Amino acid sequence: MITRMDSIVKKVLSFIRSERLFSPDSRIVVAVSGGADSVMLLRVLVSAGFDCVAAHCNFHLRGDESDRDQSFVESLCAELSVPLELVHFQTEEYAAQHKLSIEMAARELRYGWFERIRVKHGADVIAVAHHADDVVETFLMNIVRGTGIHGLTGIKPVAGRIVRPLLCLYRSEIEDYMRLNSFAYVTDSTNLQQDYLRNKFRLSVIPLLQSVNPSAKSNILNDIKHLRDVETLYRSYVSQLHQSVVRDCGDGALTVDIPSLLASEASSTLLFEYLSPLGFTATQCSDMVESARNANVGRVWQSQSHTSYLDRGVFTVKPSREDDSSEVIVTEEDVREGKKAGGLSFAIMPAAEVRFSKGNAVAYADFDKVAFPLVVRTWRAGDIICPLGMNGRAKKVSDVLIDSKISISEKSAVKVVVDATSKIMWVVGLRSDERFSLTEKTSVAIKISVS
Repeated sequence: MITRMDSIVKKVLSFIRSERLFSPDSRIVVAVSGGADSVMLLRVLVSAGFDCVAAHCNFHLRGDESDRDQSFVESLCAELSVPLELVHFQTEEYAAQHKLSIEMAARELRYGWFERIRVKHGADVIAVAHHADDVVETFLMNIVRGTGIHGLTGIKPVAGRIVRPLLCLYRSEIEDYMRLNSFAYVTDSTNLQQDYLRNKFRLSVIPLLQSVNPSAKSNILNDIKHLRDVETLYRSYVSQLHQSVVRDCGDGALTVDIPSLLASEASSTLLFEYLSPLGFTATQCSDMVESARNANVGRVWQSQSHTSYLDRGVFTVKPSREDDSSEVIVTEEDVREGKKAGGLSFAIMPAAEVRFSKGNAVAYADFDKVAFPLVVRTWRAGDIICPLGMNGRAKKVSDVLIDSKISISEKSAVKVVVDATSKIMWVVGLRSDERFSLTEKTSVAIKISVS
């Protein structure tokens, strides 16, 4: 006769095989907190003959209780003859330093350490003890916080090297297993407090849902399975459109074809799929699409790593440049020695040897009219130049860029060369300033070119 205890274990082992979490000869790092879930996971895997290494984190968040948990796990591993890796984290300090919540800090610390332990022991996977109730709680939490379709697909059995053998069980089944075997475990007192969002769902929201419908949890799990299928179809559609909508420009830059984007269904959602890996939010993507529909050329949006420009018929997305306040100083000695600086080459030569050519790839300046040191920097709003051929009349650099039909995305990268009196000598590649032009009296010239 198959007992309740046997059926629970068989359910876990069957889930491991069906989801191909790992093979019988795999080495497994098992995350063990000391709670019922992780203790059951370790005991089931060890009893089934798997090669296990236990890993326990002491986060020092609950005083003596944290040390109690560590002692319990040490005794458990000694009883099971399982190697144990221990680590101590100053979690609160880490959270403050990295501006994270305690929960997120603990997550970062433990998963980073688990991976190091996996590599150290040559293990194939890291097994953690999430179960079906965790899936339901995460699903509901994501709905309340706001999420995309991926956030509605729950906790997966496999995520890289992380595997979750207990997702086939409810918390009540785990507790049954521990009780029927008279196996000891420790209880985290914070799990009974409603200070944490997850605890509120566990202790209040889900019981309320089950009072409305006792099948609430199983129905949610079934919905999650359907949503995973929907996500698969959705990903296929997004990938199909990628080729006609997005062009990879290399070096982390890309363009998004606006007519193709606007012709697609759910333009904002589609744009978010392409730009969210670069740090752009759903709100920003909605704003971009609305601006594109209204042809608000010149709009700029920034994420932590990239900048998106609305140009004519296209979004140009590039890695954000370093702070424009950084300036490159070029001394008189640098010019005399022919050094390169700020992406430009500087040289000094007799004026008689200057040979002008068409275009603006090279600029020349009368050495005697220049005040050193020079500065190479990106242009700024309010910069003024007196372009050659305009009889000394001043013009805004911003107007020079417009006249030159420089795209919105390229404008921010345009550099200028400025002398010590703050006069702009050259808008690089575009216009030279008449105040530094060569005359019949010029004996020595400075040559500046893009290096």
